[in-house]
Amino acid sequence: MNNSRPTCGKIDIRGLSFDNVNFDEALALCLDYVHHPKEDSSSAVLHTPNSEILQLCIEHNEYYEIMGSADVIIPDGIGIILASKVLGTPLRKGKVAGVEIAEALLREAAREGLRVFFYGGRPASDGNPSVAETAAARMKEKYPELCICGTLDGYIKDEAAVISRIHDSGADILFVCLGVPKQEEFMFRNKSQLGTKLCCGFGGSLDISDTSARRYEGFLDAFRRQGLEFDAQRFYYAGRFSYENGYTGMQTILKRAPEVTAVFAMADVIAIGAMRALADAGLRVPEDVSIIGYDGLKIGSFYTPKLTTIAQHVELLARRGFDILMRCMEQGAPARHVTVPFTLSVRESVRNITE
Repeated sequence: MNNSRPTCGKIDIRGLSFDNVNFDEALALCLDYVHHPKEDSSSAVLHTPNSEILQLCIEHNEYYEIMGSADVIIPDGIGIILASKVLGTPLRKGKVAGVEIAEALLREAAREGLRVFFYGGRPASDGNPSVAETAAARMKEKYPELCICGTLDGYIKDEAAVISRIHDSGADILFVCLGVPKQEEFMFRNKSQLGTKLCCGFGGSLDISDTSARRYEGFLDAFRRQGLEFDAQRFYYAGRFSYENGYTGMQTILKRAPEVTAVFAMADVIAIGAMRALADAGLRVPEDVSIIGYDGLKIGSFYTPKLTTIAQHVELLARRGFDILMRCMEQGAPARHVTVPFTLSVRESVRNITE
């Protein structure tokens, strides 16, 4: 029990109260619920809403109760930050990315000996493990001291059996990755029965963010259209969009598959980290390994070799996103996905195999 939890105040954005926290404060608040469980023995709940989820609440009022009942609500998305400014109640500490909080919780769980359970993702098929099992194996590889006490895929129909498995596992932290709003509904219904200290909703995939998921699906679709198979067990590494994770991921893949000759990184910062790892391993880009990034960051054109990348039109993305946000707020228009043009910037990091 804890009668004096850390707090940084709440800010109301269109009827949903967000914790006004930075990354370190959000992590401390989550861990406090693990170290000092709630008095009623129910699981503390973490939600990480973005502007789409806020719009879901506006369009379907019943979700205000579901989302608002969480113990920790952090703003995951620049749209929430922009909305707070427009409404005159700014979240001055900025967004707190859910995927980064998830990573930090796993790191702290490994350090403190906390038990973690993964629930969600596709089931095992064709001899391949489930998404939850794959995520668990990768996290165990990354954090050898991490205690993963159970996994379940997100397609099990018997909810009572799911609750029983989670409860009996003795998990301290539950990762629920069923996608919005299914995961929020599951935690709302069952938080008093799960037996965990903290349960967290982190999107539709255990091992990759929504942004990565879309890029990954595009990558797999390109393979399928060429009649190729992709061995994710050997050639895929899930991590944050950072130089450090690009470096670590490339090292991991080289250990699994030293014969690798080409790399697609889901962000330029990942690609640059991977290029450094390749250089440290004595491999040349692009002579030994070709690499392509995604985003079109300016730094890629100043790196050696210059990074080939899929460049996004950032200004157009920002304008479209802001227009949609304002229509949602001022006219009650529904949220929607839009696709803007992109450009393949061919530079120096990919070898031409046709010559």
